[in-house]
Amino acid sequence: KEDINVSYSLLNSLKECEEGDIVSARILRLISRGIITPIDEEHEGRKISRTKVKFRINTVDETEIEHWDKKLYAILKASAGGDGILEPLEMKLYCRDHPSVLRAFINRCKLSGEERLDELGCSKKGKYNAVTYLSEEGIKMLSDLYGFKKYLKEFSLIDERTVNDTYIWQEYLIYATLFGIADEVADQLVKVNPQLEAQVNIYRRDIHFAHTCRHYMYSNMMKTENSSNARAAGG
Repeated sequence: KEDINVSYSLLNSLKECEEGDIVSARILRLISRGIITPIDEEHEGRKISRTKVKFRINTVDETEIEHWDKKLYAILKASAGGDGILEPLEMKLYCRDHPSVLRAFINRCKLSGEERLDELGCSKKGKYNAVTYLSEEGIKMLSDLYGFKKYLKEFSLIDERTVNDTYIWQEYLIYATLFGIADEVADQLVKVNPQLEAQVNIYRRDIHFAHTCRHYMYSNMMKTENSSNARAAGG
């Protein structure tokens, strides 16, 4: 399986996923790795309000963290300040005041994906924004991604042993977040095995927290960028 940046780069170039989806997916990855932890004392089985979403930024050995996890971890850590608790207002203000930091992260994720696609010979012209530019290898990768998305949406008859493998489904949900179908996949898991409902509720919480963090960070980065562009256009 290629790094998630590769899938993101190809899908985003073809307008099959949104630019900010890489933020949601990688935040969910940080949660699944225990690098950040949702704080949800008031949750009690209900979807917590966006304004009450908080994360604990855990102390970790950064030499043991994957490169892109480390980059996003650094942004979240800087946003949280000294207490190590990241709250909505801090997400908002940091990305409003430092939009170039998140922008650089998003752009570099996509660029790293494109570089790997180039290495694999996935484009005939060094471009990925149209299917006609893709080589045979690129078409195969895109077809595999479509097939994986279809599998995630329609796995009602799969082997229950696979459903019970927590690590696999944590990984699959990261990709489902990139595809924009994470909540749908979580619902499918419970249908296949109702005994997993407690674990899936944790997944649902994590997905909600990841989307909320992306909302505050990405939307406020975009507001600052749009304001700067408008001022520049106005002379």
